[in-house]
Amino acid sequence: MKITVLTATIATGLAAGFLVASQLWPTPTRPERIAQVFEDLCIQRATGNAVSAERFGFQPPPSEGEAYTDPMSMSFVTLKNRSCSIETVHPFALNEAEAQDLLVRVTALHNTHFPDLPFDPGAVMGTINAGWAFGRPASKERWGVFLFAYPDWGESAGSILTMYYPPAL
Repeated sequence: MKITVLTATIATGLAAGFLVASQLWPTPTRPERIAQVFEDLCIQRATGNAVSAERFGFQPPPSEGEAYTDPMSMSFVTLKNRSCSIETVHPFALNEAEAQDLLVRVTALHNTHFPDLPFDPGAVMGTINAGWAFGRPASKERWGVFLFAYPDWGESAGSILTMYYPPAL
């Protein structure tokens, strides 16, 4: 077999393989990834399931108590005893379209997992926001889901998606 035919066959095979792989295992968008991590890590932990952050392939924090980094969504994931947060910051903040997409996804997660959590009209920060919670603000009984995004704040742009766990946990 001639080297040119062999090279062309290998190149065609690689291209076809990558094309098929991209269809079978597409790379999620940033809002998709953040929402998926939120559901599989934060919400699972809120319902009492012990889920490890390492399972998601996060880069471990440099020291105890700091945030994990998620290179897929270019975000930071912070796990605490009573909460789980996913945050983006400048220059990797979500743009307006991504923040709106994340809002739609988080609303769907709220409706699926915590439909009884009432909308919190006081959960306002940034230009794109939503919150659903029980309990008085700043009380130990307070828990819920909150999304704040501020893509239009220039070098201060960012977003934060937080799940405060129910007090029974």
